[in-house]
Order: sequence, then structure tokens, then C-alpha cells
Amino acid sequence: MSVQLQAGKPVDQKTPNDVFVDALPKVFEIQKGPASKITATFLVTIFGDGGGAYFVDPKNGVSRTRADGDAADCVLEMGIAEFNAMTKGTLDAAKAVKEGTMRFSGDPDQLVSLGALLGG
Repeated sequence: MSVQLQAGKPVDQKTPNDVFVDALPKVFEIQKGPASKITATFLVTIFGDGGGAYFVDPKNGVSRTRADGDAADCVLEMGIAEFNAMTKGTLDAAKAVKEGTMRFSGDPDQLVSLGALLGG
């Protein structure tokens, strides 16, 4: 899954906050129709310097830091190196999952839908 938030170009050296707090709400606002079709919520946790935990609810057009009690339909965990590779479009997600550097639980179709929305 490649995150491409700038006119089809991979984003360069963006922090998780840049992507999840600043950019995603704008993407969800612009892509209201497709975002409303994603029925799952996501908890994305990025480990390492600059990482964090982000609760993503595309249907409501919001992305926010997870609040206590928020349950997610899908959980995605990765290190900061995998996040950086993802934002550059160089992450082989299947390989990262197989190697254990990225973990996912939930409906993979929902994750693909989110990735398609982000990939523009």
C-alpha cells in the first residue's frame, strides 16, 4: 500500500502526524463519496521516534489520535522505517507482514479500500 497524497506523487519525509492529523482529514473531505463507502475504522500504530497511535474513521471524514474506549475494526502496526517506506511508495506490504515488521488484523478488503482512497 502506497500513500500518495499529493496529486499521485508519493509524499516525501512526512511524519505520522503530517499524514494522519494534517493530510487525511483533507483527503476524506475531498473524497467524501469514496470515504463514506469504507465501513471500517482503523487503529494505526507506528512504533519508533516520531510514531504514535491514530484512530482513523473514514466514513465520518475524521482522523484523530485514539481516545480511550475507541475500538477499531482493523488494526495496523508498523515501525517508523516501514511507515517511511510506505509514504515513499517503496514498502512491499506483503513482505513486511510475512517478515513480521508490519502486522494487520481485520478485514483486508477494508484496508485495500483505504489504500485505494489514499492512492488517489
